[in-house]
Amino acid sequence: MTAFIYRSEKQPNGDWGPGAPLEGDIESFSAAGAPMFYDNKLYLRQGGYPERTFVSEYDPNTDTFAYPDDTEFVNINKVGSNNTGPFRIGNTLLFQSDRDGTYDIWMSEWNEGEGRWDVPQKLPSPINTDANDEYTPWYSQANSTLYFSRNVSGGQAYQSQAIPEPSTLALLSMGGVALLAYARRKRRSR
Repeated sequence: MTAFIYRSEKQPNGDWGPGAPLEGDIESFSAAGAPMFYDNKLYLRQGGYPERTFVSEYDPNTDTFAYPDDTEFVNINKVGSNNTGPFRIGNTLLFQSDRDGTYDIWMSEWNEGEGRWDVPQKLPSPINTDANDEYTPWYSQANSTLYFSRNVSGGQAYQSQAIPEPSTLALLSMGGVALLAYARRKRRSR
């Protein structure tokens, strides 16, 4: 199955306009899942096995998108693994990957000097668990919370998890689990 990326603009009356495919070199790119737009870049994944993460540059002058490229994801797109669901927060990229055998949420920092994402780090417990798969990271700046899905019973059900405090993500990648507990207590005391 081939899936292309469409967009719909919100009309002045609040209704959504008709869906139309993105224009530019991206027109021939078959994508899977929902893309994420950040800083004039469209982060997306290509279906099939293995799934990989790509980025397409948006040109606001021509209202077109370049053909997606995965060069900056050399450390993310591990051969033989699925690396999908990218979500960017500033210079941090969250994504799901089965690079170690099960789906977990990983984090990578942007390396400006090299023009690519650094080698990713798997987020530790309580975000990732040994018994379950974790998917679809999404961060809300409005309430400083990381949301994600967890397969809790062999693929039969999913639950959403919320982890507070944006700086916690960076601390977790360095093993700062105790600080997560502190952040939770701090948030509850508000």
